[in-house]
Amino acid sequence: MGENQTVVNALIQLYAAGTTGPGSASTPLLTATVNTDAVGSFSLANLYRCPTPTTPVYITATGGNPGLPSATNNTALALMAALGPCGSLTPSTFISINEVSTVAAIWSASPFIASATQNGQRCL
Repeated sequence: MGENQTVVNALIQLYAAGTTGPGSASTPLLTATVNTDAVGSFSLANLYRCPTPTTPVYITATGGNPGLPSATNNTALALMAALGPCGSLTPSTFISINEVSTVAAIWSASPFIASATQNGQRCL
């Protein structure tokens, strides 16, 4: 969601947090392209494998249309949510990605983030 609007066609990526210390690169986990649908929903079922059950993971939503005229893509849109241990995710886990989850994730991760881009992806 962006400003209480569902974001249509946002690119979703699930990341395993880096494990070699502050600023270490995260690893993308999705094996297929995932975009939000017409109501902002998406599914990650059977599209990733956890490195370990305790590996911390986070999710990003980039681009998409947050209520702009049809077929408009806001390429500057980047939202994030920290999800906790990878093994705690199930097909029925509800994930909300919005401005509040982005601020919370950035606040807690800021000591460990090295740059605004990692692995060729725009990351927060």
